[in-house]
Amino acid sequence: MPDRDSVAAVTVRDEGELQALLDQLWIPLLRYASRWVGTTDAAKDAVQDAFVRLWENRDRWQPGSSPRQILYVLTRNAALNQQASEAARRRRGSDARSPRPAAAPDPLDQVAHSEVDSAVQAGIAALPERQREAVLLARIHGLSRREIAATMGIAEQTVANHVAAGLSRLAQLLRPFIQTGD
Repeated sequence: MPDRDSVAAVTVRDEGELQALLDQLWIPLLRYASRWVGTTDAAKDAVQDAFVRLWENRDRWQPGSSPRQILYVLTRNAALNQQASEAARRRRGSDARSPRPAAAPDPLDQVAHSEVDSAVQAGIAALPERQREAVLLARIHGLSRREIAATMGIAEQTVANHVAAGLSRLAQLLRPFIQTGD
């Protein structure tokens, strides 16, 4: 993973390094954003916005910063901004004048074919929002505790608490599907 060297390379206007980041992180960031905004198109917009902001502000990033962490934070912020804009549009009633397409199913939901997969998805959805986000960032997206803390704007110990509580709750919910050696 090109993390630390990538910001230095992006700082010196290395478009090849930016493309490598795009190739490496596009799909994980798209999955992450789709959890916030609900549609694939909106998720693509959020991720694209994150990469544009990374590139436009490349001279501001401190050497040694993690572009992966920066991109998750930028993607989260872009997705939250889209949510807020969509909510404002609904409040103003602009949806009646310009109908929006029906929300595409979450890509992760499409993968859930079996009963166990459906139970896992339901269990994750049942978690409180902060626990759900911490568990997804840790287990699905593979971010470190430090990266999750920076992305969510919370302390590393709080991340650990959210992940532990979320995984414990998931284990309880999935107990009927877990075989024991009894």
